[in-house]
Amino acid sequence: MIIPFFLDAQEISIERVEPPFWWTGFKNTRVQLMVYGKNIASTDIKINKTGIIIIGTEKVTNPDYLFITLDIAAAGPGVFTITFLKGKEKAASYDYELKARKPGPRHGKDLTLRM
Repeated sequence: MIIPFFLDAQEISIERVEPPFWWTGFKNTRVQLMVYGKNIASTDIKINKTGIIIIGTEKVTNPDYLFITLDIAAAGPGVFTITFLKGKEKAASYDYELKARKPGPRHGKDLTLRM
């Protein structure tokens, strides 16, 4: 009798990433991304972009959520790819954008209320 053996056949998908983009040039250089998609917590991630460091990932009870903390201190503006791995195989990928922060007054610094 042959017993079928199936490798992990869980489907992986990405439905959304929050925030949808971020900016370079902030004093705090860490950003946390919330990734939502079917079985996404069963993956590991890889980023091949100079200046971006993966600080860590956090998995919660729901297998459809994965939180990724990045340090983007040395990253410039542009699009980079987050690769989601199942073992050593690519299960999914997502292009994420870092935008250039526009120079301008700091929040509240130049705000004057006159009555």
